[in-house]
Amino acid sequence: MKKLLIKLSNSISTVRAPYLYKELNCRTKMYSSILHCMNTAIYTRQRFKNRILAREHLQNLKSHTTAPMALLIGNSPSSTQLNPQKIKELQDGIKLDVFVMNAFHKSSISLEINPNYIILSDPTHCPSNQTSEELWNWLKEHEKITVICPASWKSTFYKKNDVKNSVCFFNDDESAFKSKSINPTKPRTFPSLTALKGLAIAGFLKYKTIQIIGIDNSHFESLSCDSGNALFLGPNHNSSDYHSPINLSETLGLTTTDYFYDLSVIFKSFKLFEKLPILNLNPRSLVDSFEKDHKSELVLPEFWVTSDKGRVRNSRVISERD
Repeated sequence: MKKLLIKLSNSISTVRAPYLYKELNCRTKMYSSILHCMNTAIYTRQRFKNRILAREHLQNLKSHTTAPMALLIGNSPSSTQLNPQKIKELQDGIKLDVFVMNAFHKSSISLEINPNYIILSDPTHCPSNQTSEELWNWLKEHEKITVICPASWKSTFYKKNDVKNSVCFFNDDESAFKSKSINPTKPRTFPSLTALKGLAIAGFLKYKTIQIIGIDNSHFESLSCDSGNALFLGPNHNSSDYHSPINLSETLGLTTTDYFYDLSVIFKSFKLFEKLPILNLNPRSLVDSFEKDHKSELVLPEFWVTSDKGRVRNSRVISERD
């Protein structure tokens, strides 16, 4: 009798096991679906909050913007050509607002130029990142500079209780749709490049003229490749200690093809801003989407170009064509 019961029990378990597994699998899928819906709802809610916050802050900044001109200073070497004395004169006369980006504090011109705004968006400059301490310590010493950063940084920014700088948030969420919008209160439709975000913000603030320098996309000039086909990117900024050479193949898995494809997308993205009143103060910049000013008063006279048309650049020297 005992043997019969054991045999019957085993047969029932064998028959029941697939159904138990199926039921368990269904429950797992259901819980996974519920969790996914909850995460999506939280994500969507946060994106909506970021958009509302960005619109509120940027509209407020727009209503207080009185200077007719803006100067956006990138971190390419050409930014060292600026005329600090003339810039200060225009700032004092409330005729010019100066915007700088990311690691501006490392450049030599940070000792001579006092910006009105600094635009931050690289994760390495987020207050929660330990590597950003140098930047935030510099900002403590320059309390009059307004920080413009992503709305998603709000909680970490206000945790920095020792930072007294004013802050303005913009929307840095990536758009899920293809669009040509450059509105910084809406999800971003272009690559995550701080210079592009700066152009969008300056355009939103409705300056009559937006002048740019140090936004040349010339970082590729420091590319090198070793015998093992590893791609390295060295520094090519307005500061010698901006960063040490980076192994792009190891850190990002990039090849030369990948790098230049991404770079072409960035160059093309500048076309989105062609309708803005932008002047490029570096006449030899490879960014060709905007009109160039060859003799800007904001640039030191020794860097003025009298006639550059019909000339070619050869080994960093401008030579006349026959």
